[in-house]
Amino acid sequence: MHVTEVQIRTVDDVVLQGRHRPSSAPTRGSALLCHPHPAFGGHMDVWLLPAIAERLAADGWDTLRLNFRGVGGSGGQQTGGREEHLDAEAGVAWLRGLQPDLPVAAVGWSFGALIALRLGSSVDAWVGIGPPTRPLADVPMTGPLVPDELPSRRTVIVGEHDQFFPPATTGVLDPDHVRVVDGADHFMFDRDPEVAVLVAAALAPRVGAA
Repeated sequence: MHVTEVQIRTVDDVVLQGRHRPSSAPTRGSALLCHPHPAFGGHMDVWLLPAIAERLAADGWDTLRLNFRGVGGSGGQQTGGREEHLDAEAGVAWLRGLQPDLPVAAVGWSFGALIALRLGSSVDAWVGIGPPTRPLADVPMTGPLVPDELPSRRTVIVGEHDQFFPPATTGVLDPDHVRVVDGADHFMFDRDPEVAVLVAAALAPRVGAA
């Protein structure tokens, strides 16, 4: 399915670079995909996110990948999490404009998982891949780990050997489900298909749901 380049404007007038991939099956919802920390090379094309977009499209999800402010072709300056939630909010609003009557999910990897979680109850589901569960001394990151409001569905996907935020620390995020990827660390090298399947499963309709 064709991926379209898009531009999205935030409430504070920053123009963001994005890539929209429409679903290749009957559309069940939309998903915003948020990348890892840009200070460590994070951007919208980092290896897990295109694989997740492809898998979700096959499962009936429109996806939007964004470069946070100050990354790639996006305007503005990086703020280490202080203002990136405005970028995520703009992405969700754009997706809702396309499919106003369908659910919107937020999927993030590492820093992106934290930004996605700050969307709170404005999204219907959240999937965090290797989400931050504690501050790290060398990581420029601001804002609370857990917002006052949470999405109604919350899933954590974490590597068995995550060297920064191991599985045992995920409870602070109050997830409904934790999926551990055997043998993987924080970077999920060569585990793209497996992680993409887990994300799709986390967003699948609940058994017995209306």
